[in-house]
Amino acid sequence: MIKIILDEIGYTENLLEKLSQNPAHMLDKKPSRDLFLIARYLGQEKELAQETIYRRLLALMRDHYPEFNQNTWHKLLEDFSKKSLERRLTRLSYIPVYESELARIGVLKSKPMRRLAFTLLCLARYRLCVSSSNNGWINYPYKDIFRLANISATVQEQCSMIKELISLHYLSMNHIVDNLSLQVLYLDTENTSPTILEITEFSNLGYEYLLYCGEPYFRCQSCQVLSRKTATNNRYCKDCRNNIQKERSKAGMKKLRKSRSVNEQHALQTQ
Repeated sequence: MIKIILDEIGYTENLLEKLSQNPAHMLDKKPSRDLFLIARYLGQEKELAQETIYRRLLALMRDHYPEFNQNTWHKLLEDFSKKSLERRLTRLSYIPVYESELARIGVLKSKPMRRLAFTLLCLARYRLCVSSSNNGWINYPYKDIFRLANISATVQEQCSMIKELISLHYLSMNHIVDNLSLQVLYLDTENTSPTILEITEFSNLGYEYLLYCGEPYFRCQSCQVLSRKTATNNRYCKDCRNNIQKERSKAGMKKLRKSRSVNEQHALQTQ
C-alpha cells in the first residue's frame, strides 16, 4: 500500500516525541517505514554517525516493539543506518495541481478515467517535488494506484485503463521488459498556469478529484481524510466517529463509576 508523507521531518519529530514521552507507545506492527524515516532523520537533521544511529534504532525497538528479536532485525537496522544520508527527507506542505493539468484530465470521457488520471498526476507531481530530475516517472503497483484513485477494477480492467491512457498519449511506459514504470506526459513541468488545488493528503485522491468537481464529499475534522457526505455524517469519517463514540463511552462510564463511589461514601457516612 502506498503511504506518502509530505512532511517527513515533522512526522518523524512527532513520532519520536510520542515515543520519548510515553514508554507505553508502541511502534507499528510493520515498523520498517518509520524506522527508516527515523534513521534518515538522525543522520540528516541530527548529524549522528552510522553506529550511533544503529544503537538508537536498537533501543527504540527494544523499548517500543514487544516482538523484537535482535538477530532477526540486525541486518535491516544496520542497512537503514548505512543509508541514512541517501535521500533527503521532505518538508512539503502540499502538492500543487495546475489549471492546465486539470484541463487535460477534464476532457477524458469517463469519470473513473478522470480519477485515475488525477491520481497519476498527483503521484508524478509528488515525485517531481522530491526529485527535480524525475521528469514525471512513477513506479507504484497498479493495484495501489487504483486504490488511491478509489476505483474498484479487476487486473484486466486496470491494464485496459492504463493502456487507453497510453494510446491517448497521456502516459508513456518504460521500454525495459518487466518494468511497469509510467511517465505522466500531461504534467506541467514549467508551472505555466495557475495553481488550482493544493493536495495535502494522499489517501483518497479519487475523492479529492470528485470534491473538486463539486460532488458531495467532506474532509474529516479529525484526520483530514475525505468521505462521502450522508445525512448524519458531515464532520467525521467513520473511523474517527467510532473512536470519538468509544472515548465518550469511556468518559461516561468513568463519570458514572465516580458518581456511584461518591453516593456510596455519602450513604456510609449517613448511616
